[in-house]
Amino acid sequence: DNGKHINELLQEEGMPNALNKVKNTIKEFGLSKTNEEGFKAIRDFYNKGNKEWYIFYSMLTHAFNYQIRFNKNGEYNMPFGKNRSSFNPNLEKNFIEFSNAISDKNITFCSSDFKKLKLDCLTNKDFIYLDPPYLLGCASYNESDGWNETQERELLNICDMADKNNIKFDYFGEQIYDEQYLKFTKSSSENLN
Repeated sequence: DNGKHINELLQEEGMPNALNKVKNTIKEFGLSKTNEEGFKAIRDFYNKGNKEWYIFYSMLTHAFNYQIRFNKNGEYNMPFGKNRSSFNPNLEKNFIEFSNAISDKNITFCSSDFKKLKLDCLTNKDFIYLDPPYLLGCASYNESDGWNETQERELLNICDMADKNNIKFDYFGEQIYDEQYLKFTKSSSENLN
């Protein structure tokens, strides 16, 4: 992509144009709950370098359980969501509401390594969403020590510092069942209330 986040692209497009791009892409590829060939065609199209946000989103809405997964070559490799996944009325409603919300509100999205997070630049009006790799399972991101307990604890320390500074956050990692994690879980849920 061009380095922009989806929210920036949606803000530039405007909701009606963005929604039309999604619907036209779905129509162009004949995407539905039953058209596996259409899904494979858009997945191949995407993997050949057609990385526009609406191609990715349209493909994602027809993938198995709407999941995102890439192989080691960077190719999207989720299977078709036969009789499960589609751009249904509920997804369309959510898409419209999200597009309108990011246009109407002063929202900035950032994506980076948690170690680069500067808490001193944040206030109690900010929100940090943390979705680290799973520590307790085996996956490509934690093979060869890619994500480990040291990093997990460093991230939990950031949660603690955010909590002490009244910065809202949510943590979607696996649970380390020790006193430190339980402390963060309690403070995180209290922080969100």
